[in-house]
Amino acid sequence: MPKPKDRDGWLAYINGGPSVKEKEASYGPSTAFTPRSVSVASNRPANIQSAGIIDDEPEPALEEDNPRLPTPSILKSLDDHGTIHLLMFVAYWIRRSLDYSPSLKISPTRPLHFPKHHQQWTFSLLAHLDTGLRSEEISHLRELARACIAVVREDLEGEGPVIVDQSTVGGRDEHEEEKGKYSHLTGVWMVIAAIASIWGQRDMWQNAEEALADLVLVRRRKTPKIEPQVLKIEPDRPDVEMDVVLNYG
Repeated sequence: MPKPKDRDGWLAYINGGPSVKEKEASYGPSTAFTPRSVSVASNRPANIQSAGIIDDEPEPALEEDNPRLPTPSILKSLDDHGTIHLLMFVAYWIRRSLDYSPSLKISPTRPLHFPKHHQQWTFSLLAHLDTGLRSEEISHLRELARACIAVVREDLEGEGPVIVDQSTVGGRDEHEEEKGKYSHLTGVWMVIAAIASIWGQRDMWQNAEEALADLVLVRRRKTPKIEPQVLKIEPDRPDVEMDVVLNYG
């Protein structure tokens, strides 16, 4: 397992590969979050073998290892200081991926800049973290939440503004075909929700609302027309018969 401050080592470890020292690999900016779908850059040409023999044709690239998932033994080996460092690394990897990855209209794997196994690591680390943190440590969590909000924005920008009916805001979606369309962002929102609720950073919801204001459009609910009811008076209605009794004492 890498040392707590070995950022590149942790990236390779989480993505399922050997440590950087063992593999001597350098992750380019655009491959920071897509190690399985993009070939890892190498410092030497592909047709030069380790023994120094040059082949006529380069060998096919080996299949990438499966990503590692967080286990209780790994989490127990990390104290709060090491956990905070790992969460800082996650925020850095997201930002670097957003800054350097090519802009794709619709990514084959969504969200592109925060893959599922990174989400699992992040949520497991947050669950392992103490609730009582110093202000400096909380600032790192806020930076992670901002990075997650940026992931949501980048994902929504690929398809244009999202139109939501006013009747579905804060309630159930009446359109079944829209259900699950953005389910790939559930883990990202869970990270934001954990930071906002557990560590009392509820203003992150306002930050998210401001960041996504131009991408989420609320369609006003149509008010049904109510026709006024007019009471009809029947003029030919028969008079009510009344018996009048006069009493003269």
